[in-house]
Amino acid sequence: MRALDAATPLPPAWSTVAATRGSLGYVAGVLPLVRLLLTHQADAPATPAAAR
Repeated sequence: MRALDAATPLPPAWSTVAATRGSLGYVAGVLPLVRLLLTHQADAPATPAAAR
């Protein structure tokens, strides 16, 4: 697929759409991980404070 994309010149609008879809897919993949880290960080401070 990549070789086919490289071989065929794409119009600027289509390459922008492809780049947007790629970055949106990346963000959609990373977002749950970031949320997990944030919720873990939000829960974590309670434990050391209780331990002290």
